[in-house]
Amino acid sequence: MTASPASEAGSRPTAMIRHIVVAALLCVLTLTVYFQVRNHDFIAYDDPIYVSENPQLAAGFSRQAIVRAFSEAYETNWIPLTWISYHLDHAIFGLDPAGYHLINVALHAVAAILLYCALFAMTRTSAPSAFVAAVFAVHPLHVESVAWVAERKDTLSGVFFMLSLLAYARYVRRPSIAAQLAVVLAYALGLLAKPMLVSLPFVLLLLDYWPLGRLASDGSGRIEWRRLAKRIVEKLPLFALAVGVGWITIVVQGDAGAMASDAQVPLLFRLDNALVSYWIYIADTIRPSGLAIFYPHPMQGTPIWLAGIAALGLIVATGLCISTARKHPYLIVGWLWYLVTLVPVIGLIQVGMQARADRYLYLPQIGLTLALAWGARSTFASTPKGRSALALAGAAAIVALTGVAWRQTSYWRNTTTLYEHALEVTNENFVAHHGLAVELLDSGDPVAAEAHFERAVAIKPRWSSAHMGLGDARFEQGRVEEALVDYRRAIELAPRRPEGHLHIARALEAHGKPFRAIQHYSRAIALYETPNAYAHASLAALYARTNRLDPAEEHYRMAVALDPDFAEAHANLAFLLIRMRRFADARSSLDRALQLGLDSAEVHFAAGVVALEHDEPAEAVRHYRSALAKRPEWPDPANNLAWLLATDPDPDIREPLAAIEFAERLQGGGKQLDPDQLDTLAAAYAAAGRFPEAGVTAAAAAQLARDGGRPELALEIESRLRLYRAHRPFIETRRRSAP
Repeated sequence: MTASPASEAGSRPTAMIRHIVVAALLCVLTLTVYFQVRNHDFIAYDDPIYVSENPQLAAGFSRQAIVRAFSEAYETNWIPLTWISYHLDHAIFGLDPAGYHLINVALHAVAAILLYCALFAMTRTSAPSAFVAAVFAVHPLHVESVAWVAERKDTLSGVFFMLSLLAYARYVRRPSIAAQLAVVLAYALGLLAKPMLVSLPFVLLLLDYWPLGRLASDGSGRIEWRRLAKRIVEKLPLFALAVGVGWITIVVQGDAGAMASDAQVPLLFRLDNALVSYWIYIADTIRPSGLAIFYPHPMQGTPIWLAGIAALGLIVATGLCISTARKHPYLIVGWLWYLVTLVPVIGLIQVGMQARADRYLYLPQIGLTLALAWGARSTFASTPKGRSALALAGAAAIVALTGVAWRQTSYWRNTTTLYEHALEVTNENFVAHHGLAVELLDSGDPVAAEAHFERAVAIKPRWSSAHMGLGDARFEQGRVEEALVDYRRAIELAPRRPEGHLHIARALEAHGKPFRAIQHYSRAIALYETPNAYAHASLAALYARTNRLDPAEEHYRMAVALDPDFAEAHANLAFLLIRMRRFADARSSLDRALQLGLDSAEVHFAAGVVALEHDEPAEAVRHYRSALAKRPEWPDPANNLAWLLATDPDPDIREPLAAIEFAERLQGGGKQLDPDQLDTLAAAYAAAGRFPEAGVTAAAAAQLARDGGRPELALEIESRLRLYRAHRPFIETRRRSAP
């Protein structure tokens, strides 16, 4: 049953040139479809979890990160090799999505080349092997696996799946312990990238039947059970790895609640959906149109007649393949490859809310293409005309698939285009409505967002996230009472979800109910399985606004301890410490916020205040100027800077003309006159020698202070007024304390 090498393998130099040409063409095809992703964004669906907001990546790549990848599950997944690959990307590219995308493309191209090499090594036939690899490279159903950064586990595990096939082909050709260990190692690495590879040992048994012919001694195609038993024993290490990783995956996803959908979807409904999905995947393979990031699960079950037809179709197709197995063994091998490799993700164990997903066909589709390629070769390649027609048809199919895949990839350029396309090609897609609504809300269009959130709620009324999003859209429009109703419904549907309590706390705070808001912030903190820095910072901010400074400091410190790179928490802690007049402590927090890149006007203003308290006027001037560069109309840094430039005892600091410029900015334009600002302007006039103007301005400032109930300030200004009338500027001997 092993294919003869004579017809297509050719001489060694010719074969090598052919392989190089095929590999180059596979690279060109892959780049034709996917090179556009270098300009694509991260997608706001799993990409934040996996990369852009992953705290593990933010912590940096280290030995500890590698240990954590193997010892800790993250976001319902135990995929240590994939986490390590993201760490490497983060170390090289930071958060530039282009690098992550192009690594996915490179891995996909490598997987396609290895698939060709493995199939050729087993069959010694080049043309159908190349066709299968080319379809793998450009089929639109694989766009999701390649163009989505979060699906790195597909492309990475795909490389090791193909390496396992190639290593197995070499092991069969030259059996040895080293060759067998190579198969085990490649398989183990693949499982560490994605546990879906648990079906590989079964695929290798299929390949033992055809094309390797290891289950019969006479080439008849009849399975010899003794040989089958021997091949199974040979693969026991692989089966052991599959069982171990499968068990870990079930435990991890069960503990994380990823399988909670099992309780919502009865087994019969899951079985119905699985049977129908097998045929939908085949239809999408033949005619890949209407592809989307999410396909809603028919939670109420597929019509029983449709599930029955699907089951009958699977039985008939399997029977036909078995009945023709001796004459056309590739049909049963390809068919069972497809059926078996889809089992882990066909939905019998429901993870998530989707009915199916394009990415699940990344490896199973190879079986269908394999059956098609060798079936067509057997039927048409017996004559020169047949071979020419077959080559033309194959090339046309690849060109057509390439065009469709290129267009499908273009929808992945950002989250908005992806969800808009999903809504165009699917019905009742609550996830797409919700995702698009989130994008609209983030872009500042809460009205449009509300419409999509309402649609998501109408389709799936018991989905907590949709109610929470609807509350957010209404909150952003100032409809706080309505938002509170939505948030309460979200909490009712998911009482142990901490985000609901965070959102309702924010709304209650805006509604003037701070003490009830504190209760919900505290409840959210208690519900997080892993302490959450944002929740602590939110509670701290509310404590600070209600003048409960000690608990505010406590929670800010907890926030920065949990997330040392939380720049906003460092800054807010510094602002709080300045209120408490603990300037030395505030300085360290401000320095950390600036180191983390929080280059805001508020941070620079606070840094200027702290610098003055440490008698560093030059540093204060620098920070006040930076604050004004970012917020030119902000009066506080302008007034403080003008005062320094007019009155500092260091002549190198004083710049009277600049002081006048900054102080005069604060006057006019219909603004209410402020005695402190007029006092500063008077000091600036005096520093420039414009004493008459200084006297008039200071007198007006003193009167405003008295009228405003600030007699102490009035007395200070009048003491300076006497200097101006004597034609003497005011030089500060003891700098003003911070406001």
